[in-house]
Parts: sequence; structure tokens; C-alpha cells
Amino acid sequence: MKRLVIILAGVVAGIAAYTGWDMYRAHSLVADVCARAVPGHPVEAIVASVSKADFKVVAGQDRTIIVARSGFGRYHCAILHDGTRIRSAAVASMD
Repeated sequence: MKRLVIILAGVVAGIAAYTGWDMYRAHSLVADVCARAVPGHPVEAIVASVSKADFKVVAGQDRTIIVARSGFGRYHCAILHDGTRIRSAAVASMD
């Protein structure tokens, strides 16, 4: 019984460590994208520069959301634009 508890505690610790690493990675990826989204630059340049394997892009008329596929989609970069040029960009989370 004691052995089962130790194994179970190890599994739970492993899952918690992986989840924490995945969240950290997602936040880092999104922060990097937002740092490159400089006001005045074309929106399409940022959208074209992100990896389709790491991000999902949701484009709108005046807003583009770039969501990290890792981190359970919690972190994203919200880019406000006028249709062609970036006005602002900020890291946000789905809390």
C-alpha cells in the first residue's frame, strides 16, 4: 500500500511539473510574438512570422488574436490594428 502511495505521488508530481513547464513555455512564446508586434508595422508580417505548429491565428476586422497551442490555449497576444497597421499588442490570458 505504501509503495502505491509513493508511485501515485510521483505521477501527480510529474503531471504538475509538466503542466507548469507547458504554461511557462506558452507564456514565453506569446510574449515573444507580442514583443515583435510593434505599432506601425504591418499585421500580416506578424501573422506570417508565427509558426502554424505553435500558434492558432484568429483574424478579425480590427483585432487579431494569436493563441499559443501549448498551455491549453490559455495565453494569447491580442493585436489591435486598423486593418493593415498595428496600433497595439498585449499579452493576455483566459483567466
